[in-house]
Amino acid sequence: MRYTRWIALGIVALVATATGVGALTGTSPTRTSVNLMAVVDELGNVLFGARPGRVEVTNFPSSGGSEQVVTLLDAVALPPAEPTPTPIPGAFAVVPTRPFRNVALFGDARPGPVVGTGEELVLQCWFALDSFSGPDDQVVKTFAGSGQIGTSGVALYSTTPPPGPVPVVGPFFGCSVVNFTGTTQAVSLKARFAD
Repeated sequence: MRYTRWIALGIVALVATATGVGALTGTSPTRTSVNLMAVVDELGNVLFGARPGRVEVTNFPSSGGSEQVVTLLDAVALPPAEPTPTPIPGAFAVVPTRPFRNVALFGDARPGPVVGTGEELVLQCWFALDSFSGPDDQVVKTFAGSGQIGTSGVALYSTTPPPGPVPVVGPFFGCSVVNFTGTTQAVSLKARFAD
């Protein structure tokens, strides 16, 4: 039994040596090439701290991260709304949305609603498949969000995530502002469209 172990160990050593010698007799390549890679984002910015010598971006973004700011209302003097059931006057503007994917609203109102009195400047926005001139136009549209405008800017509700940006879902975007304060307000509203 003592010899059987030594014989088995000798056979294992012989097979291992033969395998090693066979591996050493192979040919090695005459030229070694190394492909260095770095992880980059779609604009070519190097991620994870890599420092390559050259970065080549092959998948550029579709429209290059473009954006456009459009003025919807520019210090428009908006008088107080008449009590219902008469038509409520307000300011309205519509702009095309192509080729953008998101819209965010920025605004200002002076002198602004008096806090704590229930006064407000109500903002409502829609997307539509055709150009439209007001919220009551007989144009197929969908609600984009509502909120208020004041001296501190726009507060949008009914958007995910609040306060936006809102994904563009139609070729036209329009907003209406109604003044429920006791004084005439100078209202400015801008839309920032981006990819």
